Amino acid sequence: MDIMVGGSVLARCGFVLVCGLALSGCDELGGGKGDAAASATVNTSRGQLRIEERDVEAPDVFSLRSTGLWDGRPTFGGVWVAVPQNVEPDRVKITNLDTGKSIEGGLFRKEVDNPGPSILVSSDAATAIGMQAGTPVDMELVVLRRETVEITPPPPVVPLEDAAPEDDETAVAAADIPAEGISTEALETSVLEAVDASVAAVETAATAAATPAPTPVEAPATATPEPVAPAQAELLPPASEIERPYVQVATVSNPAGANDIIKRLQGAGLSGELRVGQNAGKTIFSVVIGPAQTTKERSEILGKVRKLGFTDAYPV
Repeated sequence: MDIMVGGSVLARCGFVLVCGLALSGCDELGGGKGDAAASATVNTSRGQLRIEERDVEAPDVFSLRSTGLWDGRPTFGGVWVAVPQNVEPDRVKITNLDTGKSIEGGLFRKEVDNPGPSILVSSDAATAIGMQAGTPVDMELVVLRRETVEITPPPPVVPLEDAAPEDDETAVAAADIPAEGISTEALETSVLEAVDASVAAVETAATAAATPAPTPVEAPATATPEPVAPAQAELLPPASEIERPYVQVATVSNPAGANDIIKRLQGAGLSGELRVGQNAGKTIFSVVIGPAQTTKERSEILGKVRKLGFTDAYPV
């Protein structure tokens, strides 16, 4: 079924500028690709442990297949989409089903549900997934969740010990025996020489075994060492049992801006964490707080962060 978009519909989409102003704090929200992952390697008592974070699709939380539209006007806030459903701000994988291109961005609720395609697309998102201005396309939205995976490298392969070499004299005696064309007398002589060499080697070994080993000297007693505190890398934050235990404060395009946000949070008694990701081939820097152990603790963190002016913060 063809969808006609008239000038009146485009006029009604003017509220996109208002949505953009509300989203200006979410510049380049989220990562660039659904399979983007961050990893770190720490040394533990079990050896090296690689901790990898990656985004996975969570259609059970929210997913939508519908028609999307970009009206051709520039928007603020980076990569995002807005839908009429009553959803909380979240990270989502945005896919243009016509081109097969996808990108990660922000998911928000429309302030006004105008007639026309149900998915409103920002200019940055439309450019990334190959949308044309004013042309509706079939789209799919799937919410993303971040999971942490601990990957323990396999133990190093220990080379097998070389086989014990033959006794030199025995090997020489055996090498002196020709393979063919040998007389009986020569064969007997060679065999007797090999036997004599073997007997001599056994007697030498027996003599060495009969020699008493020196009495070992006991080492002086030493004090019991004090227990050593575990390495800092092993003091990982306790795992949280709630869904989306972190609060994402902001996402910026330079590390200096992220560090300024962390200092501002520290001044308010909050501990921010810097995460590095990719968005449309560009490096982005996200500041998160967590993990919270309960939903009440997460709500308290979210309230403090929004009072500091980060009104677009949301759980991840």
